[in-house]
Parts: sequence; C-alpha cells; structure tokens
Amino acid sequence: MSSWIDVVGSFITGGIIILILANLNIYISSSTANNLYTNVVQQNLITTAEVLQHDFYKIGYHANSNRIIKADSNSIKFYADLNNSGKNEIIYYYPNDRVLYKSINNAAGKPEGDVTNFKLTYYDSLGNQLSYSKLQGASIRNNIRTINIYLKVESPDPIDGV
Repeated sequence: MSSWIDVVGSFITGGIIILILANLNIYISSSTANNLYTNVVQQNLITTAEVLQHDFYKIGYHANSNRIIKADSNSIKFYADLNNSGKNEIIYYYPNDRVLYKSINNAAGKPEGDVTNFKLTYYDSLGNQLSYSKLQGASIRNNIRTINIYLKVESPDPIDGV
C-alpha cells in the first residue's frame, strides 16, 4: 500500500514540477518578446529623434524672411536647406493616427516613426512659452528660439493583450 502512495505522490510532485517549468517557460517567452519589442521601439525612437534634431537644427537655414510657416501644438511647417544645396525646401511634420509624417515641398508625407503622442511647445529668446493662438501671426513665429518636442511611442504590436 505504501508503494502506491509513493507512486501517486511521485506523480503529483512530478506534475507540480512540470507545471512550474511550463509557467516559467511561458514567463521567459513573454519577457523575451517584451524586451525585443522594447528594444525595437527604443531604436525607432532614437532614429526619429535624430531625424527631428537634424531637421529642426536647420530651421531657417538659407531662409530670407519667415523661417516658420506654421506652428501649432502638434505640427510645424518651416523652410530649411536640409542637404546644403543652397535651395530652401518646405518641411512639414504632422502626426496622423499613430504615425509621424514628414513632407518635403508639399509632396506626400513619408512616415518618420510610430508615435502615440507628438506635441510641440515654443519658446522665445527669454524662455517664455509662446501661446498657440498668438503663433498664427508671422511676427510672433519669428520670435521662436526654442522648440520643446514631446514624443510618446509604443509598440504597434500588443504584448499579452496590452
């Protein structure tokens, strides 16, 4: 009788160990997928930030008068000579759904990155925030000296339903 109890106890113990290992395997797989998506999102964010930094650095480069054509909370249109050709292009950044687009010379926008939130805040030379309603006038847009860019990104693919 005790041998049957030993066999049943062994099956129960073995089953518990198998369930623990299966749960550990699922957790490790989920964690690996999460880390992979996080790394991909971070790399995409770095690439997008580098493009934005390059283009925003060139705002008004070789421009004669108004450097910034449009400035609001989630889009900006400006003159810049991105490739040092001596000729200005019109650069337009705007979000649409979950993608940040960049349009050059009013051509169709090309995706620059996946974003869930893109917000621009403008400041003058004294560090005062410029209100969006006042940025409708070209003279106020010419006072912009600093632009704060807020980007929020998420993986386009859900991980464990989240």
